[in-house]
Amino acid sequence: MSDFYRKNYEILHKNENFFWGKRTYELSPIIEKILKFYSCKSLYDFGCGKGHQYSIHKIDKIWNIENLYLYDIGVPEISKKPYANIKFDAVISIDVFEHIEENDIETEIKELIERIIKIGFFVIDTKPALKTLPDGRNAHLTIKPKKWWDEKIKDLNNENKKIIVIYDGIVEDNFETFNLSEKEKEFFKKEYYKYKLSR
Repeated sequence: MSDFYRKNYEILHKNENFFWGKRTYELSPIIEKILKFYSCKSLYDFGCGKGHQYSIHKIDKIWNIENLYLYDIGVPEISKKPYANIKFDAVISIDVFEHIEENDIETEIKELIERIIKIGFFVIDTKPALKTLPDGRNAHLTIKPKKWWDEKIKDLNNENKKIIVIYDGIVEDNFETFNLSEKEKEFFKKEYYKYKLSR
């Protein structure tokens, strides 16, 4: 991703109310169920924002994560990715893909999928954002329908990793699973609707 892109997000991050990790914190109960189902002990959060969901709310402790790696291009302290050969039990990315410029999408998603050992959990928004970048563009730089994202993830998932994707938050029944067994699908659907009813 370009330096120009990075600088736009560094500017946005100066607002303490932006990108602190709220959505990940809100989804913590369902993420916890998924991580414990797959016995995950290591986790990579790609695009974690300021990381307050971990530094303040300590959700990684609730999840029983022993090895946590945080990355966000707009936060200098955590703007370095893990070494290329490092993999994690779980890789999560919450409301991030749509913020990436379209010409970088394939590279970023492919790299994330390759890091998955047990499960990937992604949340993608298919609609325009309420925020704009300092350069005037909508903060969601890649606005595509669910079908486009599904095909992209499927095409890039050469090793048939297990992946769960929720689209447009938890408001709509809009999700997809990749390479999950019927038992795994039923588990996820049960937890998804249980979480939805609790909101």
